Amino acid sequence: MRYEKIPCPGCGVLLTAGDDVVVCPDCGAPQHRACWQSEGRCALQARHGADFSWQVPEGVAAPLSSHDPETILEAHLHRWQQTDEEDTSAPVPSTEEPAHIFCPNCGRRAQSGENMQCDNCGYLFFVPSATRPGVPGTPRIWLPEAGDPSFMPANADVGGHTAADLALAVQHNTRVYLPRFKQMVEGTHKPQLHVAAFFLRGYWFFYRKMYKLGALFLAAQVVLTALQSYLLTFTDKDEIFMAALGMAATPDTSVMEATSEAMTQAALAALPWYLPSLVGTLILCLVAGFIANGQYFRHAGALIDRLRAVHKDEVAFQFAAVREGGTSMMAASSVFLLLFLVQEYIIPWFL
Repeated sequence: MRYEKIPCPGCGVLLTAGDDVVVCPDCGAPQHRACWQSEGRCALQARHGADFSWQVPEGVAAPLSSHDPETILEAHLHRWQQTDEEDTSAPVPSTEEPAHIFCPNCGRRAQSGENMQCDNCGYLFFVPSATRPGVPGTPRIWLPEAGDPSFMPANADVGGHTAADLALAVQHNTRVYLPRFKQMVEGTHKPQLHVAAFFLRGYWFFYRKMYKLGALFLAAQVVLTALQSYLLTFTDKDEIFMAALGMAATPDTSVMEATSEAMTQAALAALPWYLPSLVGTLILCLVAGFIANGQYFRHAGALIDRLRAVHKDEVAFQFAAVREGGTSMMAASSVFLLLFLVQEYIIPWFL
C-alpha cells in the first residue's frame, strides 16, 4: 500500500515515496521508521485498544464538524504540527467556530485552537512531544514525578483504573490522593480523618465536584441553623446581659471589666440553646471527614467509567477528563455565598 501525502503520526510530516516507512502491527498506522525508533513504539500507542484501528485520513480540505471533540483535536494538532518544509499557505482543517477548553489551574476559558497555554495564568495545556518540542501531544497528566515517594507508573492498576486516568480525574494534589486510593484497594488504608472535609464539610464536596453530597451536607447545615435560631427565640439575650451586667457592676470594677463579665455570663446562660446546633455540626464534621476519601475515590472511578463509555478515542477521553475532573473553586464560593444569605437573611425573616 502507498502512503504518500499521509501525515506521520509521530512527527506530523507528510510521508513521501522515498521515506523509510514502517506499519504498526497492532493498529496499522504508517509512520517514519526514525519516529518509531525514537519513541520505541507506535506513535499511537496510547490509543491502542480493541476498538481502535488506524484509518486513512480524508482530504485535509474537507469541512469538519465543530461539535465533534475528536475532529476539533485533529484540527488543532494539525495546526501545530506544520513544519518549515510544509506549505503553510495550504488549507488547514478548521471548524465553524473555535473549540474551547477550560484551564484546570484557574478555571478560565481559552481557545484551544489558538493557544497551548492559558492566557490568564500561563498553565500548559499539553505535554510537549518528546521528539518535536512545542508540538502538543496529549492533555497534561498530573502524575507525581519519578523520585517522589508517592510516584507510581501511569499504567499502575488502582481499583480497576489506571493511575493516569485517576490523575486526570483528581488533577490537584494527586501525590496525596493516588497513594491513598491504592492503600484503600489493598486494604492497608486505616480510617483517616480528612482535615479539609472536616472543617469545610459541604464546601469541600462542592470544591471536588461531588455536588450531590455537598448539597446534602449544606442542607443539613441549614436545618441546624434554623433549629438554633428557633430555640433562641425562647430566650431574651438582652435581658440576660442586662441582668448579668447589674450583678457584675460593683464600685471596685471598671465599666470594661463589668461589661466583659456580663458578656461571659450571658453567653454561658444561652449555651443550652446552642448545644443542639453545636453537637449536630460536630457530627456533620466527623461524618464528612471520615467518608471524604472513600467517596472521592468512588466519584473519580465513576467519572472515568462514564467518560470511557462516551469517548472511545483516548485523547478525546483525556480532554473530557480534564474538563470534568479536578476542582471548582467557583462552585465552592457560590454555595458559600448562597448559604450566607440563607442563614443571615432568609431564616431570620421566617422566625
